[in-house]
Amino acid sequence: MSDFGVLSLLPPLVAIILAVWTKRVLFALFAGVWIGGVMASGWDIVGGTIQTWSWVVGNVTDSWNATILVFDLLIGAGVGLIYKSGGVHAVARVLSRRVKSSRGSSVLGWLMGVLVFFDDYTNTIIVGNTMRPITDRTRVSREMLAYIDDSTAAPVAGIALVSTWIGYELGLIKGAFVDLGVSTGEYYAWLHSVPYTFYSILAIILVFIVAYTHRHFGAMLHAEYRARTTGKVLRDGAKPLMTTEVDLGQPKEGGSVWNFVLPIAMLVLITLGGMWHTGSNAYRDGFISDNQDILNVIGLSDSSDSIMEKLMAGQSVTLDDVTIIPYNDSVKQFFYVDSDSAMKTYNESVKKVLNAAGILGEEKRKEIMDQLTSGKPYHLGKLTLEGYKPPSAMDILSNSDAATALLWGSFMMVLTALILIALQRQMTFEEIESAIVQGMKQMMFATAILVLAWSIKSATSAVGTAEYVVGLAKSSGLSGGWVPLIVFLAAMFISFTTGTSWGTFGIMMPIAIPLAYSVTGNVGPEVFASIGAVFAGGIFGDHCSPISDTTIMSSMFSGSDHIDHVKTQIPYAVTAAGVSFVLYVLFGIGVRNWAILLPLGIVLLVAAWYFLSEWYGKKYGIPHGKVPVYTVEE
Repeated sequence: MSDFGVLSLLPPLVAIILAVWTKRVLFALFAGVWIGGVMASGWDIVGGTIQTWSWVVGNVTDSWNATILVFDLLIGAGVGLIYKSGGVHAVARVLSRRVKSSRGSSVLGWLMGVLVFFDDYTNTIIVGNTMRPITDRTRVSREMLAYIDDSTAAPVAGIALVSTWIGYELGLIKGAFVDLGVSTGEYYAWLHSVPYTFYSILAIILVFIVAYTHRHFGAMLHAEYRARTTGKVLRDGAKPLMTTEVDLGQPKEGGSVWNFVLPIAMLVLITLGGMWHTGSNAYRDGFISDNQDILNVIGLSDSSDSIMEKLMAGQSVTLDDVTIIPYNDSVKQFFYVDSDSAMKTYNESVKKVLNAAGILGEEKRKEIMDQLTSGKPYHLGKLTLEGYKPPSAMDILSNSDAATALLWGSFMMVLTALILIALQRQMTFEEIESAIVQGMKQMMFATAILVLAWSIKSATSAVGTAEYVVGLAKSSGLSGGWVPLIVFLAAMFISFTTGTSWGTFGIMMPIAIPLAYSVTGNVGPEVFASIGAVFAGGIFGDHCSPISDTTIMSSMFSGSDHIDHVKTQIPYAVTAAGVSFVLYVLFGIGVRNWAILLPLGIVLLVAAWYFLSEWYGKKYGIPHGKVPVYTVEE
């Protein structure tokens, strides 16, 4: 990778600026990917074009990405069948008996978003598809629905005690602690970092405030006032990522609420079951794989069957006179990989041995690795391997394959809808096929955006966007309590320009924890706040960047114009981020206690919201920035 310096910011900035300026997000994203390809190819236009399409193809054929793409098509098919069968309108009629106002539907959307805490993708699907007919009926703008959907997806999943996120988060913390020689438990540190994840907490609170009070500011004030006074949930000329009503026409008369409830219930239940199944298997397979790697690298591969049998029975095994075999040709055969990957696999296996032996600290581990790679064995003495323990719910979810689970769930959603339609004899086979195809068709535009969003991540990685921002953060020279602030700003910028929260976590966590720990020498508030700042900054970009996959999916399942969603959401995201910035500044000054900072942050958030709604209200001639509450007439 070449050192492009400040030019490494070019691909994401071009994509973001063009997307907002032209409102043509596909063109903008492709332009960003192409510029990244040209830069990575040494400014060769032909080579850059070839590289661009190589990234696109690579992201489409990636196993996880391909699963998400197929899942998107199945979701489109399921939504098409549910809509055409009249299920959407039926459930809207039932809920409208209880939810009759714009305030009620907005708050219900927020509540559902908080309750579907276990996965951000699942959150966007359920909240968007369930609430869209209800918010349309109560004249809540699609922009507002997309904001509710987006702000209760990543922010909620990122701080939930049990979710598909927590395993990744814990793994990053543990890796940093191991390198530092710190024995503090990663879950203990994560739990203490949650109150310092200011942005996520404040973003969730802000959604409730604006949903309940109907006081808005920025572009959302226009959108909500338009919807409430004219009934137009989309602005004239908007291009929603899902156009169900246009693509599928009018639904069948006399649809049943079960045509909606049962397919959605199957989506949720099978997805949860799939997460449980894949997570349980992955946890068990990971345990076997880790211990097999340990036995291979200490020369006990021939005895592995008997040892693994005891371990899987839950018995701990203590080994005497343990020696780590140095890296050589005889070791490579155990890894079943090509020679280029053998060294990396060997190093990972040695780390597992050192972890099991309780040997922590980067310097000590480097000394051992240098000895092994020079051809000299390393003697450990005794080594105890812990027996297999049944995984907890957190272990299972954090090891689950959410993409595969969602694929299974979406297929069962389609199958259930098909069975119900067949039993009710609502539609002919031709109509069913048409609903499936048209349902898939409405996902194509959003799917294309998703592919290009993944591709621009490849481009930013190739030109070193994140590394450049990290370098600026590390060269800032600030220390101590100011580390969380610098980490927060760097993570915000990286996540916004690359559109990935998890990628930002992976880049920043190995930097943030050592920076904070080096100042204090202990795992205390500085470390906890730095961990929280990584998560908060990363989620900011995932929440509001136009090239983030969850931002795209929120637009998709809420039926919103993507750029309209981004433009209306950013003022709220920046408000929550601005208050978070103040709290990290106060932390740097010396206010370390989250029990003081967090309540103060909520007060500042309310004050900022009140001031901005008043100011924008005066500017646009809408008193107090308060849009009227619409009540459905019987």
